[in-house]
Amino acid sequence: MKTRSALTGLLLGLICVAQADALTPSIAGLWIHHGDWEFAPKEINEDGDVHMSANAAVINFCPNGEFRMATGVIYQSTNSPGVAIGASDGLAIYSGRWSKDGDAARVEYRLVSAEIRRIPDDLNPSVVHAATLNLVDGLLHFPFTTRSNTPWPLEFLPAARYKKIVEDEFVECSARPH
Repeated sequence: MKTRSALTGLLLGLICVAQADALTPSIAGLWIHHGDWEFAPKEINEDGDVHMSANAAVINFCPNGEFRMATGVIYQSTNSPGVAIGASDGLAIYSGRWSKDGDAARVEYRLVSAEIRRIPDDLNPSVVHAATLNLVDGLLHFPFTTRSNTPWPLEFLPAARYKKIVEDEFVECSARPH
């Protein structure tokens, strides 16, 4: 009888752990953050399609440990199935490495490309930023440091939970192993 109770307790414990893991999103993969939406003028919105844009960032935690991030402006409309970060409007691309640390991720990253360069600071390969991103209530909190060394606290949502399709354009994982 004791063995049966212990076994039942162990099974219940494993089920609880499995359910908790299912509720906690994996850090690996695509995440999105955006600021407040700005709506396009009414004359641009046709057939009830509302166009909007916002400051945004998309990050990708690649399975090979590569970290990719794009910051700039994200565009969305009510009739479109997805969102896209613009290739203009201040696009900046960062690359680096990441590792999982419990419910957190440790990243090291640097700016590798910028639409608008600010010499001499931009694209200096020796400037590597490091941060710990914490997972809290399903959101990933990132104390991002901008190109001007300004802290910018961001909250990211897993792309799979976003209301529109989020593509990995500009943050694609490389095909080469690291």
